Amino acid sequence: MRGNPIIERYAASLLRPSQVWIAATIYAVAVAILLLVDAAIYQRHPGPGDPGVWVYLYNHFLIFQAFTLCVLGGFNSGAAIRNEMREKTYDFFRLLPMSACRKTIGIVVGRNLLVLLMAAVNGGFLLAFGKLGGVAPALQSQLALVLVAFALLINLAALLGSVGASRKTGGPTASIAFVFAAIFATPFLIQAAGRIFDIQSVDITRVFFYGLRVPLLVAMSLTALYFAVWVLVGIARAFDLGDEPLFTRGGAVLFLMGFELAVLGFFRPQAGEKSGLGYFFWTVSLVPLLLLPLGAMVKFDKYLERSWAFQRDGKVFGMREMLRVSNVAVWLALLLVWGLFASVESLMLGMSVSDSLQLVLALLSFCLVFLLLAEVGIVYTPVNGKVMWLVGFVSLLILLLPVVASVVLNSETLHLYCLPGFFGELLGEAHAALPVDRSVWTVNLLLCVVPCALIWRRYRFALSARRSMV
Repeated sequence: MRGNPIIERYAASLLRPSQVWIAATIYAVAVAILLLVDAAIYQRHPGPGDPGVWVYLYNHFLIFQAFTLCVLGGFNSGAAIRNEMREKTYDFFRLLPMSACRKTIGIVVGRNLLVLLMAAVNGGFLLAFGKLGGVAPALQSQLALVLVAFALLINLAALLGSVGASRKTGGPTASIAFVFAAIFATPFLIQAAGRIFDIQSVDITRVFFYGLRVPLLVAMSLTALYFAVWVLVGIARAFDLGDEPLFTRGGAVLFLMGFELAVLGFFRPQAGEKSGLGYFFWTVSLVPLLLLPLGAMVKFDKYLERSWAFQRDGKVFGMREMLRVSNVAVWLALLLVWGLFASVESLMLGMSVSDSLQLVLALLSFCLVFLLLAEVGIVYTPVNGKVMWLVGFVSLLILLLPVVASVVLNSETLHLYCLPGFFGELLGEAHAALPVDRSVWTVNLLLCVVPCALIWRRYRFALSARRSMV
């Protein structure tokens, strides 16, 4: 604690006797109420095969621990930067001669000193109730790992959202959003806690990862830690580089590759299994492909800065170099990475090479349309600040118009020409490959013509403007 001035500063404020006394009183009352409620419930509703009052208490204190670390901790971390800006100390904070990692540790630990004290006391209760209730030590260790991993992820994500939102508006939107995310994530932890009523079942729950049987809770923890590491990288970039995107171009590709490797490992069909296309793989793997470009995109003025760097080094900056430094280049790399993994998954599920290629091309073409529309909004925002509204409206039309037309015209195929309809048909094919007509991706490629022309025109304008400034 003494080695980090941010923690020392928060400790001087939060660990004053008056603060600790108030927090201890609230915590003691909450624990007393929880114990009384559990005792009353257990006395009124005993049943055959009941695990015992100690397991009831362990289960509910585990939920209490999840709420303490994820919800209260996430709110504290998410509000840190906003409070610094309100107190007009954020500039001083940014100028501290400390690495971004130490600043992050200082905020997450310092802001949650009281939360960590409550969590430590809760941990003592959990150890006692677990021992008295006969909860297996291995299970307790796995549940503790899950709590730590998800708490770390939620706190870091809340801090990252606070940095981004405070830099723009100083409002509490990001911290509140991440608290709601923590609230929605908590049921997964509660569900895991509820499984304690069947201790033997939890203890043997495994998932396959490339053929290896891995404990479910360990797999959840490692997945959360993977995301936490990348969120920490994003925080470091936000602290050190200001308006730069959260991901570098190479970092975005590496993140997606690691994510797809993990998804492919978890949802890889086992030997002799010929299931359908797989709900989880197609839903889980496609989400980052649509969201990751938002964390790696740069504004149009960055294109001009990069072109100036080329010319300053005596290099010629033409259209090829413009395309290389643009958002489109990294987005195409992300599409290629996803396409390779999706092709492997579809082939492993027993699809033919032709069907696999048609399916992957169709999904990639849908994503390409929306990414190009996003680039149109980025490059034309300096011309008209409301152009993103138009891009959003056009995207909404592309998403919904084929479905509406399919219902109005009573067509069985028109809904396949939009991503929701195609995706719904894909997930509905539980035991057979979805037949994909070439016209699906052909129509999407035709939709890309106008955005490409607009983007090309704007790139040429940037090049001519840069040449006129030399």
